[in-house]
Amino acid sequence: MIRILLRFNSELEIEDKDGDRAAHHAAFGDEPAVMELLARAGADLNARNKRRQTALHIAVNKGHVGVVKTLLDLQCHPSLQVGNINEIMHAFNC
Repeated sequence: MIRILLRFNSELEIEDKDGDRAAHHAAFGDEPAVMELLARAGADLNARNKRRQTALHIAVNKGHVGVVKTLLDLQCHPSLQVGNINEIMHAFNC
């Protein structure tokens, strides 16, 4: 389904009510292959949602190691921070 949507130039940066984009949903769903497809199509993998989380924050929080590895392999910025230290600790369940 993702390949079909990408073939027809679907908008990659549309946000839902929480500010989540396709990359955020791929991170939530533990979909490293989808993340690779989104990257090849030009999606912003460092985009933040309304809680200031990136797809990498979400993948780490959920323990989705394959997505984390894929995002790092795709050169996602690992040092983007959520905001203040309390938000960062909450985002990573520390």
